Amino acid sequence: MAMREPKRLGTILYSAAGVALMAGLLLAVNVAGRWSRLRLDLTGKRLHTVTPATRQILRAMDADVTIRFYRTRDSVTMPAELKLFADRAEDLLREFQALAGGRLKLQLLDPKPDSDAEDSANLDGVSGQPLAGGEPVYLGLAVHCLDQVTAIPFLSPQREGLLEYDLLSAISRVLNPKKPVVGVLGALPLLGRQNPMFMAMGRGGQPPWVVAGELQRSFKLQELPADGTAIPADVEVLLLAHPKELPQKTLFAIDQFLLRGGRLLAFLDPLCYTEARILAATGGGAMGTDSPPGPSTLGPLLKAWGVSFATDKVAGDLLTMAKSADENGQPLDMPAVLQLTRAQCDPDDPATAELENLLLPFAGWFEGAGAAGLARTILLTTSERSAPVDAAMAEMGPAVLRSFKGDGLKRALAIRLTGHFKTAFPGGPPDAAKPAGGPPAAATATAQEAPPPLKGGAKPGVVILVGDADLLYDQFAVQVRALYGQRVLLPLNDNLDFVQNLMDQLGGDPRLIGIRSRGTLRRPFTKVNRMQAEAEEAWRVEIDRLEKNLEEVQGKLQDLQLRATGKDQKVILSPEQQRAITAFKQQQAETRQRLKEVRKQLRQDIERLESRLEWLNIAAMPALVGLVGLGVGLWRKRRR
Repeated sequence: MAMREPKRLGTILYSAAGVALMAGLLLAVNVAGRWSRLRLDLTGKRLHTVTPATRQILRAMDADVTIRFYRTRDSVTMPAELKLFADRAEDLLREFQALAGGRLKLQLLDPKPDSDAEDSANLDGVSGQPLAGGEPVYLGLAVHCLDQVTAIPFLSPQREGLLEYDLLSAISRVLNPKKPVVGVLGALPLLGRQNPMFMAMGRGGQPPWVVAGELQRSFKLQELPADGTAIPADVEVLLLAHPKELPQKTLFAIDQFLLRGGRLLAFLDPLCYTEARILAATGGGAMGTDSPPGPSTLGPLLKAWGVSFATDKVAGDLLTMAKSADENGQPLDMPAVLQLTRAQCDPDDPATAELENLLLPFAGWFEGAGAAGLARTILLTTSERSAPVDAAMAEMGPAVLRSFKGDGLKRALAIRLTGHFKTAFPGGPPDAAKPAGGPPAAATATAQEAPPPLKGGAKPGVVILVGDADLLYDQFAVQVRALYGQRVLLPLNDNLDFVQNLMDQLGGDPRLIGIRSRGTLRRPFTKVNRMQAEAEEAWRVEIDRLEKNLEEVQGKLQDLQLRATGKDQKVILSPEQQRAITAFKQQQAETRQRLKEVRKQLRQDIERLESRLEWLNIAAMPALVGLVGLGVGLWRKRRR
């Protein structure tokens, strides 16, 4: 009994020592990890790892840059969510500092009330965000290089996926303060528009679109007249936003701009929903220009480039159609509103390789392999379940879906043409209207001094054509929210990234593409969408047959009731007519009931598919781990 007590005491001491040793090891690992800032990124696309483009830009810095990071460190004032995000932002800035090799200096400042740090933040354009019942909270930064300063007043946690791009873009702007000039031309007011009628009523004009604000970070946007005869010499890239009904003289100016070495990005549209529905209602676009809504194209330019663009058809797609809801909240399928995924993007092009989700309402497509000497690259396509949809019917989703049948073709929604372009006006500039008596002497002298028109490009040019202009509009690209007193723009999809990527390829820093478009956490189930499309297509024939039968029965019933009505508006029915009406009503009720059953069966098939996938996701991995463990156990038992 006496020996059992020391043995029990030794066991307790050994156990306590083991627990204390384990706690000490865990504490040491946590402290070491905190000071060393080691991280392990297990995400599929390495979303939390600095990209090679970031390393390249930081290591190639040729000037000293100072980043002042303003952050409230009071844990009582700072919300927990914001504090965690601030830690991640600070870690990323420290990693930037290590990669820059001494060229980047990081200053960590806590702008307490009435402190020098607070005065510095206000001078740098970083202001505190007031919270309910507390002091202002600071979380922003200012980037300095010589006399250039770029500030990010507030770092939003909801833009964490774009944090690396936002930081590096600010660094690039102070290192390269001169921005390339981009000429903007077209029927859509990307840069905003002042409407004289609205101004007289005391209402402001239209503000610039979000896409314009994002592009202005890296480019200088200059609006050009839609009837201009020349593109200014300082314009490096020309952005056409729904170029509708451009006169021949303007098309000739665009032609000569391209042949001089300019680069062109054009968003054409066979059915511009933005112009017809939104801008017309607010006094811009169609109303502001006294021009009715209509399609946009480049006419002779496209022909000279060896491509065509239909203006009376839009691309419908059963696999990528958008899911919406009607005014009653019922599900509504829109085959002509395309929600493209990675499968419809070119995986080998930097501008589209990392895109996950694009929304293109009522887009057109391009045909033709390009003229001789030009190479064509397809950037965006439909799926193989696409088909042409008449532009006049495109907005009627159920009517389009009723007779929709894919033809097995993938249609090119966006293409790039590169190579040596030839003029679309081989006969010279189009003749302008001459006043009676001939042109004035000043005009003749100007024409004589102008250089002769170019017939071909001296060096390779670049033209990017996109079959939709609606993707530029705020409603289809971003969601605006108020967060901590700031107006925060949250991307709804990759539309803005797509536009910025194309602009960076044409006139900006192409290295930023890999940082901005590195992927998102949203991954659509492409296989699920395909299976749902197949289920809907399988039931579509039966639904169409029942709906047509119902329409015929209702037509016959209405006709019979009209013929049975006398001049005094009293219904006079014979026994045969009464029996026929009763039979038609019964047939109508049976058809409606059958239609409900078929639609219910379709919903059940889709829900059954979703449930099966959910159970696979929930149970498949644990079951696999259990089977592997069981197999290892049996194998070890056999070895013993």
